[in-house]
Amino acid sequence: MIKVDACSVKGNDTEIIFKWRDDLNATGRTVLFSDCRNQCLTNNWKPWCVDLANMWRISGDISPHWSNMLHNLDATKSFGKYAQPGAWNDPDFLEVDIGDFQYDGTQRSLMMNQAHFSLWCIISAPLITGMSLTNMSQDILDVIVNVDAITVNQNYLN
Repeated sequence: MIKVDACSVKGNDTEIIFKWRDDLNATGRTVLFSDCRNQCLTNNWKPWCVDLANMWRISGDISPHWSNMLHNLDATKSFGKYAQPGAWNDPDFLEVDIGDFQYDGTQRSLMMNQAHFSLWCIISAPLITGMSLTNMSQDILDVIVNVDAITVNQNYLN
Protein backbone atom coordinates (compact mmCIF):
# COMPACT_ATOMS: atom_id res chain seq x y z
CA MET A 1 0.00 0.00 0.00
CA ILE A 2 1.17 3.49 -0.84
CA LYS A 3 -0.63 6.46 0.67
CA VAL A 4 -0.12 9.91 -0.77
CA ASP A 5 -0.91 12.10 2.22
CA ALA A 6 0.16 15.63 1.48
CA CYS A 7 -2.74 17.96 2.21
CA SER A 8 -0.39 20.89 2.84
CA VAL A 9 1.98 20.36 -0.08
CA LYS A 10 1.95 23.00 -2.80
CA GLY A 11 1.13 21.86 -6.30
CA ASN A 12 -1.72 20.85 -8.53
CA ASP A 13 -3.75 18.04 -6.94
CA THR A 14 -4.61 16.47 -10.25
CA GLU A 15 -1.01 16.45 -11.51
CA ILE A 16 0.32 15.00 -8.26
CA ILE A 17 -2.13 12.10 -8.17
CA PHE A 18 -1.90 11.36 -11.90
CA LYS A 19 1.92 11.24 -11.62
CA TRP A 20 1.77 8.86 -8.68
CA ARG A 21 -0.75 6.66 -10.53
CA ASP A 22 1.39 6.59 -13.67
CA ASP A 23 4.59 5.84 -11.73
CA LEU A 24 2.95 3.04 -9.76
CA ASN A 25 1.43 1.51 -12.90
CA ALA A 26 4.83 1.65 -14.61
CA THR A 27 6.24 -0.75 -11.99
CA GLY A 28 3.99 -3.52 -13.28
CA ARG A 29 3.25 -4.52 -9.68
CA THR A 30 -0.11 -4.59 -7.94
CA VAL A 31 -0.16 -1.81 -5.35
CA LEU A 32 -3.03 -0.56 -3.24
CA PHE A 33 -2.97 3.19 -3.86
CA SER A 34 -4.47 5.50 -1.22
CA ASP A 35 -5.08 9.15 -2.07
CA CYS A 36 -5.25 11.76 0.67
CA ARG A 37 -4.30 14.58 -1.69
CA ASN A 38 -7.69 15.09 -3.28
CA GLN A 39 -9.00 18.20 -1.49
CA CYS A 40 -10.18 16.09 1.45
CA LEU A 41 -10.23 19.11 3.73
CA THR A 42 -11.86 21.65 1.41
CA ASN A 43 -15.14 20.01 0.37
CA ASN A 44 -13.86 20.23 -3.19
CA TRP A 45 -13.49 16.47 -3.67
CA LYS A 46 -13.04 15.40 -7.27
CA PRO A 47 -14.73 12.21 -8.55
CA TRP A 48 -11.80 11.46 -10.89
CA CYS A 49 -10.13 10.01 -7.82
CA VAL A 50 -12.18 6.82 -8.22
CA ASP A 51 -10.42 6.11 -11.52
CA LEU A 52 -6.94 6.71 -10.11
CA ALA A 53 -6.78 5.23 -6.63
CA ASN A 54 -8.11 2.31 -4.61
CA MET A 55 -9.00 4.42 -1.59
CA TRP A 56 -9.44 8.12 -1.01
CA ARG A 57 -9.87 10.22 2.07
CA ILE A 58 -13.24 11.90 2.31
CA SER A 59 -12.75 13.65 5.63
CA GLY A 60 -10.22 15.37 7.80
CA ASP A 61 -7.91 13.50 10.14
CA ILE A 62 -9.67 11.46 12.78
CA SER A 63 -8.85 11.74 16.45
CA PRO A 64 -9.73 9.28 19.23
CA HIS A 65 -12.84 11.13 20.34
CA TRP A 66 -16.44 10.01 19.93
CA SER A 67 -17.53 13.33 18.39
CA ASN A 68 -14.69 13.28 15.85
CA MET A 69 -15.48 9.68 14.86
CA LEU A 70 -19.10 10.72 14.26
CA HIS A 71 -17.93 13.74 12.24
CA ASN A 72 -15.82 11.53 9.96
CA LEU A 73 -18.66 9.03 9.67
CA ASP A 74 -21.03 11.84 8.67
CA ALA A 75 -18.57 12.95 5.97
CA THR A 76 -19.13 9.65 4.14
CA LYS A 77 -22.84 10.15 3.48
CA SER A 78 -22.54 11.52 -0.05
CA PHE A 79 -19.78 9.14 -1.20
CA GLY A 80 -21.49 5.74 -1.00
CA LYS A 81 -21.99 5.53 -4.75
CA TYR A 82 -18.22 5.50 -5.31
CA ALA A 83 -17.40 2.48 -3.11
CA GLN A 84 -17.10 -0.90 -4.80
CA PRO A 85 -14.79 -3.92 -4.71
CA GLY A 86 -11.25 -2.56 -4.93
CA ALA A 87 -12.37 1.03 -4.26
CA TRP A 88 -13.02 2.47 -0.80
CA ASN A 89 -14.14 5.71 0.78
CA ASP A 90 -11.68 6.33 3.61
CA PRO A 91 -12.93 8.18 6.72
CA ASP A 92 -9.46 7.55 8.25
CA PHE A 93 -8.14 4.96 10.69
CA LEU A 94 -10.17 3.11 13.27
CA GLU A 95 -9.62 4.50 16.76
CA VAL A 96 -10.50 1.23 18.51
CA ASP A 97 -8.91 1.01 21.99
CA ILE A 98 -7.39 4.52 21.74
CA GLY A 99 -8.35 7.78 23.51
CA ASP A 100 -12.09 7.92 24.26
CA PHE A 101 -12.23 4.34 22.96
CA GLN A 102 -9.58 3.04 25.39
CA TYR A 103 -11.01 -0.18 26.74
CA ASP A 104 -11.27 -0.11 30.51
CA GLY A 105 -13.18 -3.36 31.06
CA THR A 106 -16.58 -1.67 31.30
CA GLN A 107 -19.58 -2.52 29.15
CA ARG A 108 -19.72 1.13 28.05
CA SER A 109 -16.19 1.18 26.64
CA LEU A 110 -16.67 -2.20 24.97
CA MET A 111 -19.87 -0.98 23.33
CA MET A 112 -18.15 2.22 22.12
CA ASN A 113 -15.49 0.12 20.41
CA GLN A 114 -18.08 -2.24 18.94
CA ALA A 115 -20.09 0.71 17.64
CA HIS A 116 -17.07 2.39 16.04
CA PHE A 117 -15.89 -0.83 14.38
CA SER A 118 -19.44 -1.71 13.26
CA LEU A 119 -20.03 1.73 11.73
CA TRP A 120 -16.81 1.47 9.69
CA CYS A 121 -17.97 -1.99 8.57
CA ILE A 122 -21.41 -0.73 7.54
CA ILE A 123 -19.91 1.95 5.28
CA SER A 124 -17.34 -0.52 3.84
CA ALA A 125 -14.48 1.67 5.06
CA PRO A 126 -10.91 0.35 5.15
CA LEU A 127 -10.44 -1.47 8.46
CA ILE A 128 -7.05 -0.06 9.43
CA THR A 129 -6.31 0.36 13.11
CA GLY A 130 -3.51 2.17 14.87
CA MET A 131 -3.88 0.58 18.29
CA SER A 132 -1.19 -1.40 20.05
CA LEU A 133 -1.54 -5.11 19.37
CA THR A 134 0.84 -6.05 22.18
CA ASN A 135 -1.50 -5.18 25.07
CA MET A 136 -4.84 -5.87 23.43
CA SER A 137 -7.52 -7.53 25.55
CA GLN A 138 -9.49 -10.53 24.34
CA ASP A 139 -12.62 -8.34 24.27
CA ILE A 140 -11.00 -5.89 21.84
CA LEU A 141 -9.57 -8.71 19.72
CA ASP A 142 -13.11 -10.09 19.50
CA VAL A 143 -14.29 -6.69 18.22
CA ILE A 144 -11.72 -6.37 15.43
CA VAL A 145 -11.98 -9.98 14.21
CA ASN A 146 -15.79 -10.14 14.32
CA VAL A 147 -16.56 -12.25 11.25
CA ASP A 148 -20.15 -11.02 10.94
CA ALA A 149 -19.11 -7.37 10.99
CA ILE A 150 -16.29 -7.96 8.51
CA THR A 151 -18.69 -9.82 6.22
CA VAL A 152 -20.91 -6.71 6.17
CA ASN A 153 -17.81 -4.61 5.39
CA GLN A 154 -16.98 -6.82 2.40
CA ASN A 155 -20.54 -7.16 1.02
CA TYR A 156 -21.10 -4.83 -1.93
CA LEU A 157 -24.06 -6.68 -3.40
CA ASN A 158 -26.73 -5.87 -0.81
